[in-house]
Parts: sequence; structure tokens; C-alpha cells
Amino acid sequence: MAKFLMYVGVALASSGKRPTAFTALDAKGRSLAIGSGTLADALAFAAGAGSALLALTPPLRIRALRSAEPAPESPSLLPETSEESTPPLAATFQRVGYVNFSPEDESLRQWLETDAESAFERWLGHPPLPGNTLEGRIQRQLILADLDLDVPDAMEFFEEITRFKLLRGQLPYEKILSLAELNAYAAAAIARLCDQSPDRVQQIQPRMFLPM
Repeated sequence: MAKFLMYVGVALASSGKRPTAFTALDAKGRSLAIGSGTLADALAFAAGAGSALLALTPPLRIRALRSAEPAPESPSLLPETSEESTPPLAATFQRVGYVNFSPEDESLRQWLETDAESAFERWLGHPPLPGNTLEGRIQRQLILADLDLDVPDAMEFFEEITRFKLLRGQLPYEKILSLAELNAYAAAAIARLCDQSPDRVQQIQPRMFLPM
């Protein structure tokens, strides 16, 4: 039985050039919202949820290694200081009412960490195609569809390709989600699994979960 009404996936930007993406699913995997913007936008969305399990990708410490750039900050949401042992963003989630995920905890707003790239590899059974390519994004979108998530049918991309459109470079790119959006969907899917099908996830670290 589902404990949460909403599952939120947040894909943190790897640099200042790419926006943070976030999405929300209901208990049946239907899409409730999808957006992109600053980290503050994602936090504001999460803060407005009454009952939600939020999954963040990539994990905070992995992200710190991947990029030396600081995360975008909002004076109204991000704390000015935090304990050295607690990453600033983790302290922010606590500030807006989210506690670390635990199946035994009855809190209505909880959060966990995951890694979308590792999740896609586990779901696929082998390393996926590069995410910065069109074929890699199509592959990931098909994986999400196989998980019964409410994502656009990636195969419609091919149905709309004609010789005329190819010659003119008019391809239906809008049918395929961005890599950040795909990662956000993957994170939300893992949050949903943690709540509804705990036997299909593996706890890697105290706050880190991946699909089996």
C-alpha cells in the first residue's frame, strides 16, 4: 500500500549551463508535473507538497566530485551555514520539512538519494548508450515506458520522420525528453519503488537507493 501521495524526482544540474529538472508522479506512475529551472524552483515545488517521497540524483557527494561549481542558491530557501558533517542541500531539505527516508518512519515528507545513470544500467542489464546523444535519450525513455511511467512514446519520433523532414532537418525532437528530465523521471520512479515495492530496490548507503 502506498504511503505517499506523490513521488518527486529532482535531477540536479551538473553545471550552471544546464537547468535542474524535476518531475512528480502519483501512486500509479502518472505524471503530475514536470519542470526545469533553478535549484530554488525545484525546492519551492518540493516545499509545497503535502505528502511526498523525493529522490535526488546524482547523490550529493558524487555531484560534488563531478562539478566544482557551487549549486544555485536562494536566500529564502538555502541556509547560510550548515554543520560540516551535513551537506548544505541536505540541511535545506530538513529546513523545508523533509526527513531522511525510512520505511518505518511515518513522516509525510521524506527524501532519499539515487543515481539515475546507475539505475538505467541496472534496468537495462548493461551500460546504456551515452546520455548526451539522441539515441541514448530514446533508449532511456523506452526504459521508463517499460516501467509503466507516464512518459511520451519515444517510438512516435520515428513515425514522424519522412525523407522531406530529414532533408530539411525538421525532426520531431519534442517527442524526446531532455537528459535532465529523463534522470528526474528515473529518480521519481525509484522513490515510487522504495515506497510500493521495497523488494525491488537495494539500499547502497544510509540514504542511497538503487533498483535491483
